Amino acid sequence: MANPLAQLNGDGNVSTRYVNAVTSIVMGFAGIPMLTTDSNIVPATSSDAQNVDMLNDEMVDVARKYFNAAPKASRELGKLLEISFTAVQQEMKGIDNSLGLISSEMADAVKSALAVQLAALLAGTIVDVVQAGIADLSESHNLPIDKGFKNWMLNDSVHVYEDFLYERPFVNLALNDIATLNKLQGMSDSARDVSTFNRNCFYIGSKNGVNCAIGLFKSANDLNSTQKKQPLSGLTMPLRFKSESDWSKMGVKVDRWEKVDGLHPDGSKNEKGVPIRHVERYEVPAITADDRIEKYSFVVDDLMPHRLRQIRMNFNYQEEIAWECDITKDPEANDACTVYKRSGGGKWNAILDSASGDTIKYVHPVKKNGQFDFEPRKYGYDNLLAIQKDNQNTVTISTVNKIA
Repeated sequence: MANPLAQLNGDGNVSTRYVNAVTSIVMGFAGIPMLTTDSNIVPATSSDAQNVDMLNDEMVDVARKYFNAAPKASRELGKLLEISFTAVQQEMKGIDNSLGLISSEMADAVKSALAVQLAALLAGTIVDVVQAGIADLSESHNLPIDKGFKNWMLNDSVHVYEDFLYERPFVNLALNDIATLNKLQGMSDSARDVSTFNRNCFYIGSKNGVNCAIGLFKSANDLNSTQKKQPLSGLTMPLRFKSESDWSKMGVKVDRWEKVDGLHPDGSKNEKGVPIRHVERYEVPAITADDRIEKYSFVVDDLMPHRLRQIRMNFNYQEEIAWECDITKDPEANDACTVYKRSGGGKWNAILDSASGDTIKYVHPVKKNGQFDFEPRKYGYDNLLAIQKDNQNTVTISTVNKIA
């Protein structure tokens, strides 16, 4: 019930609110919260850039444009719902102001009949309504549909905003090769932190016989995986980033070294002796963990991964955690980031010190080399059942970098 109430009381187009309300009821039965209004993808505070000092400076000339993130919901179907709801509401008010003065029982009976008619209308359109609502949630953030942006379009395809950045941030599950793991395993924590060992899974020439630990670990200090080592030969689905679907998949990044013909320092030929590094990305294969995951290990690909402004993780559409970082501070500073949590789409709350009640500040979670280790217990998830089910699990990660 909280889902449709949040949507009906949100901002924006009335027809969109009705479509989102109906969609959110179905989502609610599936256990998925839809309590964030505006576009449901980008909250109003973010889309309005309310907290970006530069865009709020009176000396900066900024033209704010409304972006319709629900084009399907605001079309004929949404307008039909809007007209129907509005008409019924007006008729019920008229009944209260006329028949209700004579007999409240008769007025209630007539209003009930109107409600049944409206319910019948909804029943006939609910499939189309929900399809439109879900399509907007999954597709519309790619469509800069404001007519002022028509020059962004080329050959009927749309250039999304991220295409103009240096590179979109992308989060891979980290890979560790067995040889490196064996060397790291016997080190102290301090020695491991400054180690120059290659933590990536790499191979020379052939994938055959190379096994990797994909970044789900039994404890923070133990580099044994919670799942069987993955053979590199099993990675068969390359991510080319030629379509939007590639950006929504979890990937793994693999280093491959190939020796090619070249020259020795003295100028003589060096046949098959010069190493060249290739970076390959593959879609993560299905992983079955045989123990609780105490540490999730990722690699963030971005120009400056240690300067990400926001990282947000969603576990099974229920539990969420978000890092909000001040990029004007040193990422190694103990107060670089504030961490927020919420459950079931409810209110975001900062993590507080249990003794003093003050907000706890954290160092930036991503290293300069892109290494991002998430240890749930550091953030109060002492009961890992909150984020891990005994069955299929869905984890969604989004990032906002220094540029946008």
